[in-house]
Amino acid sequence: MNSIERFYGIKLEAEEELINLSEWILHENYLSKKAPLLARIPFIHPHMIPEWLRRKVSFLIKSKKTAKFPNFPGDFSVDYMRKLMLGNKKHVPFWPNNKKFAILLTHDVDSDLIFRDNKVLKSFLKIEENLSFRSAWYFVTHKYRLDHKQISKLQKAGHEIGFHGDIHDYRLAFLKQSKMRKRLERCKEFIENYNVKGGRSPAFLRTPAFLEVLGELLSYDTSFHDATIGAMTGKPEGCCSCFPFFEGNLLEIPTTITEELILQSKGYSTNEIIAAQLKKARQIAELGGVIMVLTHPEKGISANKQGIYIYKKLLEGLKNMQGSWSTLPRELDAHWRKRDTQILHN
Repeated sequence: MNSIERFYGIKLEAEEELINLSEWILHENYLSKKAPLLARIPFIHPHMIPEWLRRKVSFLIKSKKTAKFPNFPGDFSVDYMRKLMLGNKKHVPFWPNNKKFAILLTHDVDSDLIFRDNKVLKSFLKIEENLSFRSAWYFVTHKYRLDHKQISKLQKAGHEIGFHGDIHDYRLAFLKQSKMRKRLERCKEFIENYNVKGGRSPAFLRTPAFLEVLGELLSYDTSFHDATIGAMTGKPEGCCSCFPFFEGNLLEIPTTITEELILQSKGYSTNEIIAAQLKKARQIAELGGVIMVLTHPEKGISANKQGIYIYKKLLEGLKNMQGSWSTLPRELDAHWRKRDTQILHN
């Protein structure tokens, strides 16, 4: 069974060259694996730099004129190649109960702001709860003091707790595997206490070696985009798909809705950001894939008047889309693995 047959769950006659090309793009084999400069500078943690300066540097990096592949802000080349190989045949449904596409909401908690300012946390939760959404909150385990009472409260309310690295630096993914394991070893208590199944790497930085080590601790990861501007390079990157795929033991669930920070760096206004995000969500729904939203509850990114407004309007738009499976990443991971196992054993 080739990768396209495994994806659809049916026997197909597909061109080997097209299959190989789709896999080459999906796993980002076109990208350089060289560590970015900031990952090679010792003793400097990025958060030692003032937030306003980090934001300005980020804007400068992302505002560069970019190449045409992957096509920013959205590229589903792999999915279109798969559809071409499928033709008119019917495949095993992607989602349960005849749902047409999936919606996931995630938050990268880079600092302790939501613990220091409860209004910030409440502002996100109020929007979600009013629209009957749940979300996943990815915490950094050893960078700031964790408020375990608040985290437990989130979990008891039905939200998911996930992992966002140990100290949120840029070096982790580029270390020797023995050093990666040593650093991640101290995160096991957090992972076990909250039954963590997945998360996202700091700044989306990843290498095959890092994903291999991460697969020893977690079940899924969300550190790929379908298409984005590299946080450290300013160059386009992405797996060009809005569907889950396996990277070794890990199930990769791509982050697919372009973050407001990136669109701002490209000169988008508030209304243009909302329109671009909803347009992309409709494209994904048409393909039947995963709409994954990411916010950063930080004052300079999503936890401000503009960011909250964008999040509210985006979620209102998603709520009005028919046929969605609104779920948590851990639940999608369990479903996709079950589906894949059934396909492999049929």
